[in-house]
Amino acid sequence: MFDSTVWIAIDWVYAFTIVVVIALIILENRSPEKTVSWIMILILLPVLGVIFYIFFGQDYRKKKIFSRKGLKSSERMLILEGRLLQQLRGGSSPQFDIYPDNSLGIMKMLFNNSNSIVAENNQIQFLIDGKQTFSSILESISKAKHHIHLEFYILSYDKIGRTIMDLLCKKAQLGVKVRILFDDVGSWKLKEKTIRQLRKSGIEIFSFQKVHFPFFSSKVNYRNHRKLIVVDGKIGFTGGLNISDRYLEGDPELGYWRDTFVKIEGEAVWGVQNIFAADWFFTTKENITSLEYYPLVSQAGNNTVQIVASGPDSDWPTILQFYFAAISQAKKQVYITSPYFLPTDDILTALKTASLRGVDVQIIIPGKTDSIISHLGTESMMQDMLDAGIKIFRYSSGFIHSKTMVVDHEIVTVGSANMDFRSLETNFEMNAVIYNKDRASEMIRVFQSDLLKCFPIIPEEWHKRPFLRRFISSMARIVSPLM
Repeated sequence: MFDSTVWIAIDWVYAFTIVVVIALIILENRSPEKTVSWIMILILLPVLGVIFYIFFGQDYRKKKIFSRKGLKSSERMLILEGRLLQQLRGGSSPQFDIYPDNSLGIMKMLFNNSNSIVAENNQIQFLIDGKQTFSSILESISKAKHHIHLEFYILSYDKIGRTIMDLLCKKAQLGVKVRILFDDVGSWKLKEKTIRQLRKSGIEIFSFQKVHFPFFSSKVNYRNHRKLIVVDGKIGFTGGLNISDRYLEGDPELGYWRDTFVKIEGEAVWGVQNIFAADWFFTTKENITSLEYYPLVSQAGNNTVQIVASGPDSDWPTILQFYFAAISQAKKQVYITSPYFLPTDDILTALKTASLRGVDVQIIIPGKTDSIISHLGTESMMQDMLDAGIKIFRYSSGFIHSKTMVVDHEIVTVGSANMDFRSLETNFEMNAVIYNKDRASEMIRVFQSDLLKCFPIIPEEWHKRPFLRRFISSMARIVSPLM
């Protein structure tokens, strides 16, 4: 048995450790809500709190742990970047005069904070459910002649997964280069046996940020949440869907699974390719930026697109800054759909301020959820939003997993990023930002169609929630920045 002196020494070491960790958290200068949340966790759960912080709490964007050092840039991307930089530095030009000031300002911001190229002359097709999405993906893959690149958070080997993988195997055997990245945590059900079978067929497949139990990496919290496909460098897909039967068959508990994808044809596909190339290099140290992966494309359509990536490898929280700028500059309407709605304080302030300025702010969130903490955390934010005049709707025809925003009939974004702390500050994410009035009107029609399957939150009724429910929601909000 230890004597009292040993126990006193252990207590002092323990207390010193807690103080040091709290000091480190404060010195990281994060958002106040995240700093307070971590400090409360350390105080209430001292031992577990330190362990949680080691694995889930460190800010790798600031520490520059994730790096693209060594990644070569494609010649085509450099040409586009140089052309855009010349136009931006030269002030107004015929090419940029066609855009409203708000759109032009966002284009410049996304180029400056993430080198996101403004690609014109693209064709865009919104895919608003699993049937449309997987049908389009399978059709595009079946026509591939040179290469197919896939990157998904969840890659399931269920019915639709097997259908896609079988087709990819056939294409690989015909000489098409097939590369697949999947997130090691999101796709934890994918068996090694399946991976070996795919490799035997000629497919190159790797997991992003592999996690080995019990030797967890302290980067386990930083997951690749991106969803993208590139076919021959000419067709690109991104959005909120993963490869899983739930997007076709629904979920036993949540019902129909509603989501949105976008198919892109044109030079913007090079931006999708660039993100895959960066993640492939990070995982395999292989550069795939030769011109054969960035083929010349003829004019495909009249849509201007920026492909925006954000994550621990970026210098700025790019997608967060995009949401903030677009909402802050809005003049008429902001329509948002997000399955996990836990915005940072600055986004929340931008939304409330926009509504108070007279902007029509409407938000669709799920009526049912697969994340109770997120659901409760959202509830804690709703009172202030309702008081500011924001209209909030809960989707009642299954589970809405779509991540979209439309601003002023001018700007549309579809992608993998939820409007929550994890997507905005922690995960590797990707969105397509589209500047086109017709596409904005199209997405507004989709939003209005979803509204028909929603019920509104009535402010007068929301005020009457039981005290216990309000308290539990407030507690969930405290820990929500850490989720």
